[in-house]
Amino acid sequence: MKVQTALADFDEDINIDGSQKYINIKFWLNDGTAKHIPRGIKCGVNNNNMGETDTKGIQPVDKFGNAVGHPIPFKWYKVFEYQSKTVEL
Repeated sequence: MKVQTALADFDEDINIDGSQKYINIKFWLNDGTAKHIPRGIKCGVNNNNMGETDTKGIQPVDKFGNAVGHPIPFKWYKVFEYQSKTVEL
């Protein structure tokens, strides 16, 4: 899957039937470690640099859709797996 396809799907908040879209994603953090969010929802990011359009946010949730932990910002070009599919630039 191309990163542009994954990004377009990520930007959709809800499924066709109107239900909340849950996301399974893996990406690299700035320190070089891999982060896996098995179930999360798209969220906003507190971004001080408004020119940075490559930063997205994901909120981990439990099986009931309740927030777990805090929102996690990530760079879309550091995603290597989205919805259990390998992502390439």
